[in-house]
Amino acid sequence: MERWTLVFSSPGLAEAELVRGMLIAHDIEAFVMDKRPTAYPNLAEAEVYVDLDDAMRARYIVDKHRTP
Repeated sequence: MERWTLVFSSPGLAEAELVRGMLIAHDIEAFVMDKRPTAYPNLAEAEVYVDLDDAMRARYIVDKHRTP
């Protein structure tokens, strides 16, 4: 059974989808949950989840690409 855990969140859906694609390119299964309401999309965030077993590696990959 997969245990999903949050590894990234963003106010923009496009950024969350880019992170998801990056994780998939590193053979990490990921999905985006868009928690933004359609009427007021700036009130919540789009979140990227991965299996708990992949969380440490996923966070490393995300952090590595976010650091300037």
